Amino acid sequence: MSLIKNDYSAELKKYDALVKKGELKATSVSISGVTGARLDGMLKKDQEGSLVIFPLRDKTLKVWTESKDFRTDFNDIVLKNLTFVP
Repeated sequence: MSLIKNDYSAELKKYDALVKKGELKATSVSISGVTGARLDGMLKKDQEGSLVIFPLRDKTLKVWTESKDFRTDFNDIVLKNLTFVP
């Protein structure tokens, strides 16, 4: 988990090329009443995982797993229990 100083749209644009190449699949996700983006696939070279990005005021909240082996735990434990105040 990381809180980034960049705004949401700037942070999301970093992944546009990978989505267009088909290396990442982008879907929307909503937690704590905030809609963000979920990216599944090759986050980096040789690193397949899942990443969710949420706008948080003038910053960006990122939560991820760096392995597809932990995707079930990420979905069932991390994301189901994630809360924050927007």
